[in-house]
Amino acid sequence: MAARLSSVDQNVPREQGLVAPDGLTRWPHPRNCFSLFGQKDAEDALLSAYRSGRMPHAWLLQGREGIGKATLAYRFARFVLSNPDPFSDKVRHAFNLDVDKDSPVARQISLEAHPDLHVLRQTYNSANKKFYTSITMDATSRALRFLTMTSGNGKWRVLIVDSADKMNRNSANALLKTLEEPAPSAFLFLISHTPGRLSSTIRSRCHKLRLKDMEIDNLMKAVFNAGYHKTPKENKKAISDRKALALLSQGSVRRFLTFFDKDQLDTWTELNKLLDQIPDLNNSSLHHLSEQFNKNGGQEDFTLAVECICNWMSAQLHDSNTEIKTNGRWSKPSEILKIAEAWESIHLLRRETEIFNFDRQQSFLKIFWLLADIFRQKK
Repeated sequence: MAARLSSVDQNVPREQGLVAPDGLTRWPHPRNCFSLFGQKDAEDALLSAYRSGRMPHAWLLQGREGIGKATLAYRFARFVLSNPDPFSDKVRHAFNLDVDKDSPVARQISLEAHPDLHVLRQTYNSANKKFYTSITMDATSRALRFLTMTSGNGKWRVLIVDSADKMNRNSANALLKTLEEPAPSAFLFLISHTPGRLSSTIRSRCHKLRLKDMEIDNLMKAVFNAGYHKTPKENKKAISDRKALALLSQGSVRRFLTFFDKDQLDTWTELNKLLDQIPDLNNSSLHHLSEQFNKNGGQEDFTLAVECICNWMSAQLHDSNTEIKTNGRWSKPSEILKIAEAWESIHLLRRETEIFNFDRQQSFLKIFWLLADIFRQKK
């Protein structure tokens, strides 16, 4: 038998205080989240499939980033590795995928040390001391080797891809072969925030499970469960800012906690104001906001700003499908196509800016000029 692989990538330099792209700086990682809020239907679907004995080997967990997809994948991993017999009384009578956080399996997964769970994600590039912008072929090869090994409990192995959106072409093609010829006794969970960007072949080989955007009540339960209210200062801030943060985060726990960490509520409120004024541009406010993206730490702010812009654009498309409005709403197929093409152009510009280290301030301004152009045509 081949040597066992650890579920954690050994080249992540934790001693430098770096956080992998699938985590946040001071909040619990999904593998350490033992409660799931607002996704009961999705959890029930996985539990029902498992105890039926006809569990699909590959699942595509879809939905907005930060709504519990990874948390659900880890919950299932803990449950199936703790209960390898899907026909046991414990599985048959289970109400959910809960596993005691002090159980041996749960402790091993929390420490990223369980031999039957592997997570495929972006790895650390020691040459430039940054994480790769995509999931590399090397990392994918290690994950696929993991699937060929014998399970430690003689039953299941679980592979979580977080996120499948970050696979490069070679990685995606390699994983596709495994999806077409599944490894025995293995479950694959592909987490995707934008499944439309995955190849149709990969999507067709997976059982799709869409998770809902979180309503404000469940969102607040999740962020408080993560420790949002632990200090008096944070508790005071929670009372004053949580409604605004919840609206800005659009149902995403990850986005909520990111906004809170940065203590930049005014910044993101200003961004929303600028978007609502399109096609008119307040050049003074626009340039003032864009200046922060070239400062230290501006890369993360730039990425977050582009995500906010794309979510705003998605809302325009959603509104056009439900109610025809004036003032920049889209009603004709040709108009909807224009904003969809702009959405793609903005994602491409963001990616090029990150890869080639373009001037982030200029890229941000270009995005607003592009949107103003399109909405001006609509008028």
